[in-house]
Amino acid sequence: MFQILLTLASSKKPVILLPGLISSVLSGDVTKKRYWYCPNVKDQQVWFNDDYVLPPTYYCLLDSVRLEWDDKLNNTKQPDYVNLSIVDFGGLNGINNIDSLGDTHFVPYYKVLVDRLIQEGYSERVDLFGAPFDWRFGLNLPQDFYNQFTALVEQAYTTNQNQKVTLIGHSMGGFFINHYLGRLMPKEWTEKYIESAIFVAPAFGGSGIAFETQVTHKLPWLSILGELPETVCSIQGIHIHMPNHVIFGDKTLGYKPDGQPLVAREMTDFLINQGYLTGDYIKIHNKMKPFFVDAPPQPPVPSAVIYNSGLPTIQGFDFRTKDREMVFGGGDMMVNEEGPEYACNNWKNTSCLDLKSADLKNDNHLTIIYNKDVLEFIVNWIKNF
Repeated sequence: MFQILLTLASSKKPVILLPGLISSVLSGDVTKKRYWYCPNVKDQQVWFNDDYVLPPTYYCLLDSVRLEWDDKLNNTKQPDYVNLSIVDFGGLNGINNIDSLGDTHFVPYYKVLVDRLIQEGYSERVDLFGAPFDWRFGLNLPQDFYNQFTALVEQAYTTNQNQKVTLIGHSMGGFFINHYLGRLMPKEWTEKYIESAIFVAPAFGGSGIAFETQVTHKLPWLSILGELPETVCSIQGIHIHMPNHVIFGDKTLGYKPDGQPLVAREMTDFLINQGYLTGDYIKIHNKMKPFFVDAPPQPPVPSAVIYNSGLPTIQGFDFRTKDREMVFGGGDMMVNEEGPEYACNNWKNTSCLDLKSADLKNDNHLTIIYNKDVLEFIVNWIKNF
């Protein structure tokens, strides 16, 4: 009995980290050169490989991560010459850093939080796990993947003396947690295996940037590359982030060419009627529609929501203007404040931390997971919950 108590006292509450959009490493093969200058790719990291940052090879990168619609499958698929997948499921190599240049990394992702948890005595694949997923498909992931994630949760629980698991999701990772716990899993299973959920800059309310990309056909952070409809309009992980119909309700997010207000529930029809979404891209978009039509469900476990409402964040456009001026609201430059605030105002058993920060460098959508106050909040939540 003493040994059992000693083991329990020394063990940590297991934690699983879920990454956001574009934040899981994708690796594999690309067997065809879409452009003559594209490199040969055999069993190597493609997203994100810093070898692709120089022109014109970034077009090879973006071609490698695009999807295609398959009418027989009634779903998206990778091009026939592309075979990419996540790496190190259960470990941390697939989510620690966003980029790679050999063994060197310039943009950390979960690495900062991981290092902080290691200081607390956590160990990779012992009580600290990563769950990368193929963000290109949104949450339209194969059932085999959801089964794999369920097995990881149960493994983390069992190998840590039946201690419940804390799930931490940043951005789309929070969207995943909400969908998984709120819609996919039985309440009895969740009560047995899940301690709590921590949502950091959660994207379940949507983002005006998803609408922006479908209008401009450009990547907001790489607009210099020009229009890239084959990539931007085919990735379901972008479409899933359209502003949520319930959360945004009747709020004016922009203006139509005739001067009428544009609200979230009208955005899909607007994109189609104005010719921004066409052909198979409409099918790809509609596949994600169930995720942004209904409100995110109340999680069946205690939750924490950490976000920033203090930075200008695009909501939509004013199409009355010649230059199609952007309309801004509060948020973290990527995710609008409305999503997290909906959770804080409507979910029970939920604690919230709004940084309310105008610090563009340190408290934007990515760097919020480096913020020392956020790290301490997470550590204290896990310890003391």
